[in-house]
Amino acid sequence: MHDLVFEPLGMTHSTFEAPLPKSLWPNAAQPYDEAHNGWYFYSAMAPAGLWTTPSDLCLFAIGIEKAYQGQSKFLSKELAREMLTYQSEEIYGLGVALGKRGHEVRFWHSGANGGYQSLFSAAPNLGEGFAVMTDGAGGLRLIGELQRAVAEEYKWPDGRVEVHSLVHVDPAVLRTYTGTYLFNGLFRLEVTFGQRPTLSAIRAVWRHTSKVVF
Repeated sequence: MHDLVFEPLGMTHSTFEAPLPKSLWPNAAQPYDEAHNGWYFYSAMAPAGLWTTPSDLCLFAIGIEKAYQGQSKFLSKELAREMLTYQSEEIYGLGVALGKRGHEVRFWHSGANGGYQSLFSAAPNLGEGFAVMTDGAGGLRLIGELQRAVAEEYKWPDGRVEVHSLVHVDPAVLRTYTGTYLFNGLFRLEVTFGQRPTLSAIRAVWRHTSKVVF
């Protein structure tokens, strides 16, 4: 990994060494809201063993962006474009997730180890992107706010704040939405009509039934 990825892209602050060498301890962020003092080590090194920085993640994204434009020796243009092509009906290309179909090409990847959450995202045709790393278990909520702020500041076509107008819907129309919905085989959502003709609650629980009451 060092010879094929880190060194060619200049990612000098990235390593898969485990346990983390003591020389790097002063540079390693401590999990903010974990009960233990220190950090976890994972035996599954490929998905959970990378130590890196936001700057190095940006260098990785820039490397893919340049290859996508045929401007890099790191990857061929053909391989980079295959990486950023949907490989199934899901959201994934090769090694990265992709943005909405029919929109500006965008690739991203999130990370969530014990005490840490992170995300990088980039748009190769724009030559822009961002990376955020947090040392808290609730970091993705903060990252979402930062992502929308960056998209708004740089006028990106996707990911900006969506403004919705409140619409009053006839209770008879709301009743037509009652039923059970299954999303991606993981989320089950039950919609029922109660005493109040307005949306009163919504809650999403992984692999559990959620309920929406109108």
